[in-house]
Amino acid sequence: MDKEISELNKKELLDLFRAAHSEVIEIEIVSDGISQKENELYYVRETSVVGWTVEKIIGMCFLGLFGFSISFLISTLLGQFNDSAITWSVILATAFVIIAHNMKKANIRNYIKENNQRLTNEINELEIKLDETIKRCANKIYNIPATYRYSLALNKMQEYIINERATEWVRCVDLYEEQVYRWVMEKNSQESVELQRQILMYTENAARGANAAAVFSGISAVANVAQLFK
Repeated sequence: MDKEISELNKKELLDLFRAAHSEVIEIEIVSDGISQKENELYYVRETSVVGWTVEKIIGMCFLGLFGFSISFLISTLLGQFNDSAITWSVILATAFVIIAHNMKKANIRNYIKENNQRLTNEINELEIKLDETIKRCANKIYNIPATYRYSLALNKMQEYIINERATEWVRCVDLYEEQVYRWVMEKNSQESVELQRQILMYTENAARGANAAAVFSGISAVANVAQLFK
């Protein structure tokens, strides 16, 4: 683009916003996919192999009771129910619990290992796709000041032009900054939640290679807004 964004007229601004918004949406789709996989990976890695939940404790108690019942029944049928039989019943019940617990730990370890590798590979593939998507479609984005390179900002600025609330870049920025302030005050509105999500996503994406940093690093300046929601 030969002109600075501040020199564009109403039509030129609208065309720029639409083109940049379309490019940003493509990038956000891939970015959302990465975020989802990273959340899955976090859940997998946080899975405990030794944690004692109420469900586990109840299950172990039933297994212990089952082992004790089997030993008690055998001793009764053989007519050898005595202190020794009770001792063996307790030992068998304990063995049932230990074996079941170790089997559960082994299953969880296998679950973590398999899913950790699968999700790591999927994230790596998506990061490569993100880099390729940026190279392919990030043409108009670079004409937008870095602080506003996310879909929520670009969408609102299109609205300002279409609704004739603004005809120049400076006015679009003023209106959007006023809107962000209102979202911060509302905190729990749909738009404020979406703003926080996009800021977080772009801030994280800034670390995903040189091409991602070129597009997203400026969003870190908006990260200060996220602090206001807390």
